[in-house]
Amino acid sequence: MWGSVVGRDGPEGYDSRQDTHPNRTDAEYCAHLYKQYGIEFVEYLNGEFVILVYDAASGTVTLCTDRLGSRPVFYARTPDDGFVFSSRIQVLARHPDIKTGFDRYLHEYFAFERVLGTRTPLSGIEKLLPASKTRVDVSTGKSETTVYWRPEYRPLDRSYSYFVREFADRFERAVADRTQEDAEYGVLVSGGIDSRLIAAALGSPVTGYHMNEWENREARIAREVADVAGHDFEFLRRDQEYQNRALNRNPPYMSFISSFDQGQATNFRDTLAGDVDLFMSGLYSDVLYQHSYTPGRSIQIPFFDESISIPLARDPGGIEEYIDLLRNGHYTRPKKAIPSEYATNDVSLDTLLREEVRRTGDGIESHGVTYPGGLELVRCSYYYPITNAWSYFFHQSLVQMFPYRNPFLDTRLLDLQHRLPRKYHIRTNIVNDALCELDSDLAAIPHANAGIAPSHPFLVRHFGRYAYKFGQRYLGRQENPSEPHHTTGSWTDDNELIRTTEFVSEILDHHEQRIRKCEWLDWEAVQDTYRHHMDGEDNRAELFSLLTFLEMPIAGSLLNREVDAPRSR
Repeated sequence: MWGSVVGRDGPEGYDSRQDTHPNRTDAEYCAHLYKQYGIEFVEYLNGEFVILVYDAASGTVTLCTDRLGSRPVFYARTPDDGFVFSSRIQVLARHPDIKTGFDRYLHEYFAFERVLGTRTPLSGIEKLLPASKTRVDVSTGKSETTVYWRPEYRPLDRSYSYFVREFADRFERAVADRTQEDAEYGVLVSGGIDSRLIAAALGSPVTGYHMNEWENREARIAREVADVAGHDFEFLRRDQEYQNRALNRNPPYMSFISSFDQGQATNFRDTLAGDVDLFMSGLYSDVLYQHSYTPGRSIQIPFFDESISIPLARDPGGIEEYIDLLRNGHYTRPKKAIPSEYATNDVSLDTLLREEVRRTGDGIESHGVTYPGGLELVRCSYYYPITNAWSYFFHQSLVQMFPYRNPFLDTRLLDLQHRLPRKYHIRTNIVNDALCELDSDLAAIPHANAGIAPSHPFLVRHFGRYAYKFGQRYLGRQENPSEPHHTTGSWTDDNELIRTTEFVSEILDHHEQRIRKCEWLDWEAVQDTYRHHMDGEDNRAELFSLLTFLEMPIAGSLLNREVDAPRSR
């Protein structure tokens, strides 16, 4: 077993593992449930995991993934029908019996900073489905896969206050199931509400860590949150070379999911690992419960070149709308060039997407993953599987560095989310309101990105953030960063970092010959992408995905060239 299990929701109801088997390891706990329920035990688990069950009597191995596929497993077939798998695609591709190379899905990586669903850019290699059991016959290599869960909306006709109370209660239990009295805990804190809710649910002081370049408004509010919660506060300062070091460190561990810069905490690994026994964060709270991808309405304000969302739900549309959302950057960081202009392919991105997204007898299939209907496709595809998130390497790097828990991935919360009526999806924020339910003091602290406390009514918060943004943009900031790449929020202005440093141009120059010899990369277009960015365009995503690819060891080996010697810094 790889991962952790905090409980099970079986035929007899929910049991916390801490209550029933506190002294067993994860594998021992799962073995106990396997004896009780057979392989169906996986369907009852609450946690983040990959589990391998070897049944000597039947001569089979079964690989099981959690609901969201939080720990991807890559697999391939050998010429003699062997079944080879690994948690790291770059390792799998070096297996002596695996013959692979780059195929058309690399086009998706350059466009979206990841390849969607179960697909990968390496021919013959795919990912296991989320929420699946893949049974492999050891003697023949034949396999069959069953999916035991899909996100499906089944609205429950209850008041919104019911859902808030239920969410708050389930979240407290989710945090309690992931903590123990004799451990030191660390939490990534920001000026938002996700980490505040964790602070509100924790029963004892922990250490809050905040990453930033300088003591800006976001950092000050994060510090205030820690103070009010009674937590210690540690400021993790990023310097100008932070992304350069991340590019040096991260690509060997990546799997064509995200770009190198999403390993947000990797440069602080030694500090974090030496201070705490277990780490928590509120990653994916926004996409899971704050309805970032719920189809809504908006109006354009021409004079200010600004779009304002109106809290009114609309029908999600069908396959064409979903493809348009992909093409328009709805599921990724803002981009103007989708697909990237420097990458060529025999099949256009439009054609590829239309081949990959289609209706079936079971619903709508996208890149090998089936969704019950259009609503689930548009709303849930960003997190089912969770490797569909362009920021996934943030999660992956935390998992790889030290014991890590995310209470927002609790199955009890996922189940509740899919019972919430659509009218609440866009007119409320259940995470915000659960915070108000659990801790009024933390809810009274303003949100760093909106300037308004979570305790205010929804419409005040919703439209107030536009007023705050307007004031910051047109009336002058309350504080001015000392460096161009500094911001008033948590994250670096990578656009300006690229313009004020030389690490991007250095890496491109270092790999010039490799790019020129690749028939599907255009060196002049790469240079144009970089020059246009330096002239003011936002091409960071195109540049970062290309840099990540070039620095991945598998790129050198699969292109049948000697991997370049380490560059000097």
